[in-house]
Amino acid sequence: MKYKYLSLILAFGSLFALGWMDNVRGPIYPQILETLSLSTLEGSAFFYVASFVSVIFNFVSEPLKKRFGTVRALSFGLYALLLSFMCLYFTESYLMLLTGAALFGVGLGLVMVLQNVLISESVPKEEQGSFFSFLHSFYALAAIVSPLSVGWILVQGESWNPIFMWGTLGVLPLLFLVEYLAHKAHVENKMKAKAIKSLDIFDKQLILNWSVFLSFYVSAELLLSTRLVLYLNGGLGWSGAAARNVLMVFFIGLFLGRLLMSRLQIKNFSKMIFLLTGVSTLTLVLGLVHHSYWLAVAGFFMAMIFPLVLSEIEFRSQSFDRVSSRVIGFCSMAVVVMHIGFGFLSYKFGVVFSFWMAPVILFLAFAWTSKTYAQSFQSSLL
Repeated sequence: MKYKYLSLILAFGSLFALGWMDNVRGPIYPQILETLSLSTLEGSAFFYVASFVSVIFNFVSEPLKKRFGTVRALSFGLYALLLSFMCLYFTESYLMLLTGAALFGVGLGLVMVLQNVLISESVPKEEQGSFFSFLHSFYALAAIVSPLSVGWILVQGESWNPIFMWGTLGVLPLLFLVEYLAHKAHVENKMKAKAIKSLDIFDKQLILNWSVFLSFYVSAELLLSTRLVLYLNGGLGWSGAAARNVLMVFFIGLFLGRLLMSRLQIKNFSKMIFLLTGVSTLTLVLGLVHHSYWLAVAGFFMAMIFPLVLSEIEFRSQSFDRVSSRVIGFCSMAVVVMHIGFGFLSYKFGVVFSFWMAPVILFLAFAWTSKTYAQSFQSSLL
């Protein structure tokens, strides 16, 4: 692809903006419940509406890419993020909150798929594993900034709304870049348009295996990132500042783990995913039965799992963008169920009991990947 470095900047910047918004929701969630007088069941819609809409746009990303090209399709997601930030900045009612969540879902669905496709189009195949890890370390870096920015706003005595004005200002430079690249790539995309073949059986098997695994894994990671502050603050009685600090350490672990993976040469992706998922599950259990700081430590072990799955898909699939969009789409469906389920359980049984969903879901991911790893090990012996 021409304009390789600008495309990489766009991919990294887009995921940073998405990561900031995705992870700023958790630290401000208790304040949203308080200012809008919502129950945890009502408040969970802030999360599951975004996830539900993102499911639709995960699948829409492929025809949009075919029709307009990767960069222009990605721009639609960035404009949706901008509108989401503006809507949430002016939110004074439950309806406005859900409207902002729905717009964020549009951006989430498009950006989550298309920034990975942009990397696969801009980087040689042999370097993509390292780039995927480095790319997703930017998501973790944005997640570190999220609780810091929330803490700074709240210390000023402001409500939670002004935080989204900073998000609006952060997206604007990306929109200038995406418009420049979209204009330059317009002719190139037209010349590259091809008929799309149907997915082969091997790609369909990849979609099944990794859709199930990522559905469990991402649900567990997002449950941690969006409800950890609520668990520590509302469930265990920690101060808001202390709870946000634990969340920040969790995100620092995500960042360092993904940064480390970008420097490692991993040959057996399935084996590493299997081991990291098992250790992460154990760490979460320790966080609930021994000390909550283990929940923060889990971030380091969980960090490499998502980019490893992308590397495995890129390595084995015939059509990365089509397989990845379907995997992320099915994964987003599971996240909707997780948000609704956690909201219902916390409403009925309390946040402390409901937080056990995290290690249970991650154990299911471990159980599934043990099957995938066993198949990979057997095929290596043949």
